[in-house]
Amino acid sequence: MPETRYPFILKNFRVHAKKDHIKLSQPLLLLLGDKDLNVSIFDTKSVVEKVTDNQRLIRVSIIKSATHEDVGY
Repeated sequence: MPETRYPFILKNFRVHAKKDHIKLSQPLLLLLGDKDLNVSIFDTKSVVEKVTDNQRLIRVSIIKSATHEDVGY
């Protein structure tokens, strides 16, 4: 891992967004890149769908050949 990546890892290795998705009350568009090396996109999709009460609020799109940066903020 390049040293420039250390600050990101140190800041985020304990972050779990699961609690943010429980009882979701607004629509969510989840964009995932199939070349993402930072997160498991299928685990992320599965967890979000399982913990969200209202499945009609979720739309998941997996973008072909996109990385974490391509679909990030």
